[in-house]
Amino acid sequence: LLAPGGTNGNTLQVGLNTSTAGARSGTATVAFVSDASNVGNCEPNCQLTLASQNVTVQGNVYRLANPVLGTLSVVVAGRVGDTAPSTGVSITNSSPDSYTEGLNAAIATGATGFNASGTVTNLVAGATNASTLRVGLNTSTAGTYSGAATVTLASTGSGTTGAPDLALPDQNVSLTGRV
Repeated sequence: LLAPGGTNGNTLQVGLNTSTAGARSGTATVAFVSDASNVGNCEPNCQLTLASQNVTVQGNVYRLANPVLGTLSVVVAGRVGDTAPSTGVSITNSSPDSYTEGLNAAIATGATGFNASGTVTNLVAGATNASTLRVGLNTSTAGTYSGAATVTLASTGSGTTGAPDLALPDQNVSLTGRV
């Protein structure tokens, strides 16, 4: 019983099935009935069916970023005093289509003899970056070094859903170095 001239902007709602990623569209039909029962003395004909109206509904559903490391281990070698050799760590935001959120990634290590640097921001669905995340070897002291670098990952809604970043499980890269 919405009063004459009244407005209600939250009772009628349309939902979106988010069980699978992709574009969604449809039509919601709003049925209207004029109801004079609040005025009284209209029984038994207080309600009059009015013309319905259709509302077009459209939306997109995105899945979380799907990081796949293309570099699971790194072997770096150099001579004492050389410019520190480094190599890229490849990462892909694996996706069957464009309905996947962007991927953020950063790399770090505490392993003796190594350094790691670089961040990837909003790697789009299906894209690969093989050069921004880097692992380098310190060549100041001869020896054999080993350890791991950690790649921190997050799915980002920037440019798609607008949702805040969601941390994904870290992944490790095995490191071997010879100076």
